Amino acid sequence: MSFNKLESYSNKEVIREEVAILTDLLADITRNLLSPENFEKISLMEELAVNSKYHELKAIVEELTTDEMVYISRYFSILPLLINISEDVDLAYEINHQNNIDQDYLGKLSTTIDLISTRENAQEILENLNVVPVLTAHPTQVQRKTILDLTNHIHSLLRQHRDVKAGLVNEKKWLGNLRRYIELMMQTDMIREKKLKVTNEITNVMEYYNSSFLQAITNFMVEYRRLAEERGIKLDNPKPITMGMWIGGDRDGNPFVTAETLKLSATLQSEVILNYYIDKVYTLYRTFSLSTNLSETSQAVAEMAALSTDKSVYRENEPYRRAFHYIQSKLIQTLLYLKEGNFSSDDQRLTDRAEEKLSAKANLSVSNKGREIIPNYIQSRISETLTELKKEETPSYKTAQEFKEDLQVIYDSLIEHHGEALVNGDLTELLQAVDVFGFFLASIDMRQDSSVHEACVAELLASANIVQDYSSLSEEEKCQVLLKQLLEDPRILSATHEPKSELLQKELEIFKTARQLKDAIGEEVIKQNIISHSTSVSDLLELAIMLKEVGLIDENGARVQIVPLFETIEDLDNSCDTMEKYLSLPIAQKWIASKDNYQEIMLGYSDSNKDGGYLSSCWTLYKAQQQLTAIGDQFGVKITFFHGRGGTVGRGGGPTYEAITFSATPQYQ
Repeated sequence: MSFNKLESYSNKEVIREEVAILTDLLADITRNLLSPENFEKISLMEELAVNSKYHELKAIVEELTTDEMVYISRYFSILPLLINISEDVDLAYEINHQNNIDQDYLGKLSTTIDLISTRENAQEILENLNVVPVLTAHPTQVQRKTILDLTNHIHSLLRQHRDVKAGLVNEKKWLGNLRRYIELMMQTDMIREKKLKVTNEITNVMEYYNSSFLQAITNFMVEYRRLAEERGIKLDNPKPITMGMWIGGDRDGNPFVTAETLKLSATLQSEVILNYYIDKVYTLYRTFSLSTNLSETSQAVAEMAALSTDKSVYRENEPYRRAFHYIQSKLIQTLLYLKEGNFSSDDQRLTDRAEEKLSAKANLSVSNKGREIIPNYIQSRISETLTELKKEETPSYKTAQEFKEDLQVIYDSLIEHHGEALVNGDLTELLQAVDVFGFFLASIDMRQDSSVHEACVAELLASANIVQDYSSLSEEEKCQVLLKQLLEDPRILSATHEPKSELLQKELEIFKTARQLKDAIGEEVIKQNIISHSTSVSDLLELAIMLKEVGLIDENGARVQIVPLFETIEDLDNSCDTMEKYLSLPIAQKWIASKDNYQEIMLGYSDSNKDGGYLSSCWTLYKAQQQLTAIGDQFGVKITFFHGRGGTVGRGGGPTYEAITFSATPQYQ
């Protein structure tokens, strides 16, 4: 069975019409910025390019002055960007159209679930499917958020083009808005002149959640469950998509990542998702105006409503509203606790600390350090609530599961009293969001180079008088020393009074912070630690020693999974030998068993491309996946792969769908 690939679809007539509008606007804007002589050069260069007269084109370019080059190069940079936006808009329009007329196409969710539903193990596949997009701040991603915002504005306006043609939107006003954003883009720096700090990277990437990910993933989850149930497949707790994050935890990729930035990344993520929950619960509070004069509620909802500090006489007969108010108050307390970042208990009430913050600053927008408790857009709502909270301290949620249980009480009450139509929409979406995002939003991957782990372990072993020159040992000797420490020695090696190097202190602080974050926010906030340039079993065991120092691993289980990253052609060729030896270790088998009996392995596309070239890289990656999956089967371990693919071909880029399906490894079949 074959389906149309919509990425290859384009309505050439519509795109040609939109591109003509965009080109005319850009040309007119550029004409106003340049002298007539310089603008004529743009027209001449376009004509020469169209007619393939490249020698004449080269001669003109070589004669351009620096000042002329600035605007001419911007013109030729922005024009293809505008064309791409038009093509994206057309694709989005076509996807909506195909969905609404119930037409199948490659990648359509309902079509995919139809195909899976014919399999004997359909329930198992849909229950366990999990794709994890991971957000990074790679140096090649230099486009500014300002440019992304302008792109989104132009995209939104082009989505209205068909309504403009139909007379539903004023054309003159529409063209004026479109011109304004293109003109702003033309005169805005497209790349940053100064390197971003880690704190900037963290706050910037959070915008993707507010603008798209939170609602899109939640909607996807609801639709995923609905389509499965329509086909008679009951799913318990599916998570087809969960998010990952490298910013704040990737020390190998950014030497400025510290314990403080790791904590900031985790707490800002919690802030984003808790703000989302607070906003959604407030919407539910405004929506569920059911009166006891006209409807019934369960005893559990009545008891929850009685705990609310909302004592308004106008809410006496509205238990659902008071119950949502109570939930919102608990969420606010949770937000205050997590954003304060002080995970040790103290006697000062959360509301007192929040009131101090609110009185100290009138505007609590998130700064570049991200230390404010509450973002600006809910400040007014929370400041009104704090007075009520101070009268009778409202508890916070210790876990996201507690929050979900409160929502479930309301959901069950509505279902019990024939409110099936009422639970659809915001309440169901919120329940799905809690399943996916918890209080952590995205799991932060920690990453460090294997050489750093080795240096730290060598220093620890020397300071504890165990081995004075660990790095000089053979691979077999290293493994013997490390396994003895992990299996037989309960000591914390860093507890000695020996002075520690700056590197060791930094690494220990990061691991301690990881432990605190997992204790405070939940296990999902940091699930794994990736080892760059993994070449041997000792590389994996050295990380285990570091995790053991802070209680994240012991001889019986692991709270953080050890993930090797095989990058070069040689490392990929040797990966099977390394993993076979590692999986044969009884202690490693216990660690893996404690992580649902799966072992993740990261594959390096960029380095293998640079090392062996595109064809050699692809072939080596293909073989490694086949062989590593077979080794996992041999030990009864589910092998999952983290594909370290970038956007460009040189970094393993290309269509992700084809890259995965063409791998043809058993885990995809």
